[in-house]
Amino acid sequence: MRIRSITSVGALAALLAAPLAGPAHAAQRPAEVSPAATPAAPGDFNGDGQRDLVAASPHGQTAGQAEAGFVTVIYGSSTDRQVITRDSPGVAGTPKLYDRFGRATASADFDRDGYADLAIGSSGWNQGVTVLYGGPGGLTGRGITLSAPDTILGSYLAVGDFDRSGGIDLVAASTATAEGTGAAFWTFRDVREAPVTGVRTLVPTRGEDGNASWMAPAVADFDGDGYADLAMSVAGDIDGETVDARLELRRGSATGLGAPQVLMQNTGPAIAAGDINGDGRADLVAGGLKSSEQAGRTNRFYVLLGGAGGPGAPTTFTQSTSGVPGTDEPNDFFGTALAVGDVNGDGRADVAVGAPGEDIESTADAGAVTVLYGTTTGLGTQNAQIFGQNTAGVPGAEEPDDRFGTAVLLAKLNADGRADLVIGVPGEDGSEGRIHLLYGGPTGVTTQGTGSYKPADLGVGGRQAELGGQLG
Repeated sequence: MRIRSITSVGALAALLAAPLAGPAHAAQRPAEVSPAATPAAPGDFNGDGQRDLVAASPHGQTAGQAEAGFVTVIYGSSTDRQVITRDSPGVAGTPKLYDRFGRATASADFDRDGYADLAIGSSGWNQGVTVLYGGPGGLTGRGITLSAPDTILGSYLAVGDFDRSGGIDLVAASTATAEGTGAAFWTFRDVREAPVTGVRTLVPTRGEDGNASWMAPAVADFDGDGYADLAMSVAGDIDGETVDARLELRRGSATGLGAPQVLMQNTGPAIAAGDINGDGRADLVAGGLKSSEQAGRTNRFYVLLGGAGGPGAPTTFTQSTSGVPGTDEPNDFFGTALAVGDVNGDGRADVAVGAPGEDIESTADAGAVTVLYGTTTGLGTQNAQIFGQNTAGVPGAEEPDDRFGTAVLLAKLNADGRADLVIGVPGEDGSEGRIHLLYGGPTGVTTQGTGSYKPADLGVGGRQAELGGQLG
């Protein structure tokens, strides 16, 4: 296995001994880059046709600074590993206490050169969103910063072509601003090779100073008109209590995103999209709160099937739903994490559901992940699967506070065309964490040939990585 910095290949010992070298300012892009005939798929940073895995550690330690944050990239077709911090070339700024670099990530081939690029947000004031460009060797030291004044920009990120211009637009959510104008998101239209100015859209909440607890986005074409749409689960916060939690939709058009339409109330901070019934329109999946004042504590999720009029009425799934494994219990947090992808290759997307508070026998908060499969009529419960660290073939063992399933990802990580299941276990070994990989197969997720990564494997041991807390 090779573990390298953003610019060079080096041994694990060298990587552990010092932070990544490089100037703390944005690198300049070459004057001319030829567009590729086909832009790279999101997450394919080295253009080899395989998805690479991003594991963000916003609470991790960098350069002695607690919760300065870092991002680890695991390349799909090689043994390369890469660690990105604010000390890395192409990244503006320096590691700071509680900057939480890596709070959000998103990927697209912004410059259309055949290599996917990575956008990285943080929850620090006035840090902006970093875009690092891909290349034949993976993510490079070439980068730009997208900024907005006096704000926490980039706690949530999403990308899509909202005006069908052929360019990639980036949405960066701001849960708070210094002047107290409340929550908003910035749309950076047609991001390519140089910084662009974002356009602010206010998102009213009834939270203190209009701030938001979360602004979780999902981008897809829900109505089938060819324009990407923006769904966003939003909530305010007053003294730790969630207020005005709701799911909004803004449709794409030739002029960009339209006015918000409230789809439903009491949705949580987990949201995902994919074509579950195979009709060619994306469907929307969102976590649900126990009540409007549960501070993001989910115990259900909703599926809203796409249609000509956009997402339809929600169908509710809990652990009490017939065919769903497990038992609906307090503090399981079923629906805290959601991912959508075609696991069995039948042309319909399936849904992975994290329940990090699930107790396994007498082991508290060991965590579990459920997989439900798409059908022509929507999400079904036949052939549902449930996985924990006590499942035969799954690496590790269930332990208290592992929180298996805090994050889940369904992505095509090998060449068989099926989505594979990546499960985050951020509580493994205290604050070290771990990532497990289970492959998709014709009958669903299989525990044959599983993979697992711990921080020491990736060169980030001893840095409170909480590896697996965020996946992309």
